Amino acid sequence: MLCIFLKIFPISLKPIVAQTISVSAFGYENGTFRPQVTHSIGFRSQPYSVVVGDFNSDNRLDIVTINHGTNSIGILLGLGNGAPDSVNLYSLDTSQPVSAAVADLNNDRGGAFLGDGHGVFATIQTFPIGSGFHPDSIVISDFNKDNILDVVIADSENSNIGILHGSSNSTLTTRETHSTGANSTPIVLVEGDFNNDRRLDLAALNSRTNNLDVFLRYVVKTFANQTTYFTGACAFPISVAVGDFDVDSVLDIAVANRDNK
Repeated sequence: MLCIFLKIFPISLKPIVAQTISVSAFGYENGTFRPQVTHSIGFRSQPYSVVVGDFNSDNRLDIVTINHGTNSIGILLGLGNGAPDSVNLYSLDTSQPVSAAVADLNNDRGGAFLGDGHGVFATIQTFPIGSGFHPDSIVISDFNKDNILDVVIADSENSNIGILHGSSNSTLTTRETHSTGANSTPIVLVEGDFNNDRRLDLAALNSRTNNLDVFLRYVVKTFANQTTYFTGACAFPISVAVGDFDVDSVLDIAVANRDNK
């Protein structure tokens, strides 16, 4: 399995983990939480976001922290009692990472960051995406239905999304590009079957133009032109979530606006 690190605004995951140091809050059925448990992940680490998954194949959730200040990731393996083990740090050179996406791109059913499935991780593998490209968000899924995972990244500098198609040898190949509009600055991507046609669609949240672009996958190898939804004047949207919020078996999209009062 492979971790890919890109810039993204911090989001919360389950269990809830704060963005300064790792703080877990485990929920009860009545909607309340246990007292928080705090775990240090290093001096001046500046963790920006987290990923949760079973990285050592023991059927227990583990935590990965993305440490912007120390150019590293921290792996906290779960012990099954609600408290993770001590942190193991892995260098990302001078990349200043702020987020990660996790997927089994090489079909080894192992851990993340080129993991061996036992919580031990190897050297990072880099995929060039071209000069002048500024990735701010990432999603990983099989968008072209070839049973190989693809990577989609939001390019805030050039206001587009780029699809890097996966190949059978665990590399990423040609990039398919779709504009999100002039000076739109897409910062967050989400995926889902928004029109119930059993094909994955994409939505891109554009912070500068205060809107959300939805790209429907109408054929196997390309997306349709986007449908744009306004999020409010001067809203500065920063986060988006997908779910069936009204229980009608159709996916809905929720947007968080930083500057809406």
